Amino acid sequence: MNILCVGDVVGKPGRDVLAEQLPKLIAERQIDFVVCNAENAAGGSGLTPQLFQAVLRSGVDVVTLGDHVYRKREIVSSLQQSDRIVRPANISASALGKRWTVVPTKDGRHRVAVSCILGQLYIGTYNSPWRPPTRS
Repeated sequence: MNILCVGDVVGKPGRDVLAEQLPKLIAERQIDFVVCNAENAAGGSGLTPQLFQAVLRSGVDVVTLGDHVYRKREIVSSLQQSDRIVRPANISASALGKRWTVVPTKDGRHRVAVSCILGQLYIGTYNSPWRPPTRS
């Protein structure tokens, strides 16, 4: 199985490259599944529902978000309704959105689980992905 992970798509230039190049890359490399971080796709910070849909139309199967997950509040409805977008798993358990998802590959023959976590270096104090969660 060929899985492509696309790094941070930033603003209109990043979205344009994704829309222009990803379909060709999928065909040329026989990519079965594409995961894309798009937390900065909306003007360099955040993601809107319209841009989320545009990223999916480019050929992305699942979108991951990072520390700018809620920068554009209107994305919350997509986070709650779509299986094609996940928030960082190691922010508060009460945060809105899915921590992980499982979706089929492009041909439907397999299913892929996707989750993302935030690191701690230069970003902020988030739950460590390497330690068990603390109990209150």
